[in-house]
Amino acid sequence: TRIDVLENTGEQIDTDTGGGLEEGSAMLAWSPSVGGIYYVRVTLIGDDIGMYQLKISVEEDGYEPDGSIATSKDVLPIDGSLHQHTLHEMSDEDHIAFRAIAGFAYRAEVVSSVYRPQFMQPVHISIVDSLGNVPVTNQPDFPSFVETVAEFDGTHYVRVSPNSGAPNSEQALGTYSVGVVVGDDPYEPDNSIAQADTVGPITQGEDQ
Repeated sequence: TRIDVLENTGEQIDTDTGGGLEEGSAMLAWSPSVGGIYYVRVTLIGDDIGMYQLKISVEEDGYEPDGSIATSKDVLPIDGSLHQHTLHEMSDEDHIAFRAIAGFAYRAEVVSSVYRPQFMQPVHISIVDSLGNVPVTNQPDFPSFVETVAEFDGTHYVRVSPNSGAPNSEQALGTYSVGVVVGDDPYEPDNSIAQADTVGPITQGEDQ
């Protein structure tokens, strides 16, 4: 058996004819240079006609190790931009940082191809503050995102891991995208001069 990886143009990128875990099987480890759609071509070599199984899995992403807030490397902007990560094994736990201001609301969302609104989600999401406290985790009604109001200024973290309590937890393994947006600040509503909050006397050089 031979495995080829092809670009969407049909051009062959890599190939392998051995190295699998069983006799006659093939295994190919490959890292794409750019994101996009790729194809796997399986070709028979010899006389082993019949059915075959194809498995595609991901390895560690470039941010590993990031299994704790101390080892977190990725910093998210709070404009909803998505950063891509992987969960490569059931024990994997990712921590992605974002900077928060006390009193402001933040929403962290994970976009995954395995998200299904009607089922228990295989991906577990939490927000962790810099002290290691976990003020919020995803709930069954809103399984793809979490929201919290920061209690103090400083770095907070989105923690993502396989949900071991879900019957389909192994579906969490693979790539996902995560983003954070900022919501209401503590001065809302302030859409008119009548609703404007009084900030008190202003001292030169002091932020308000």
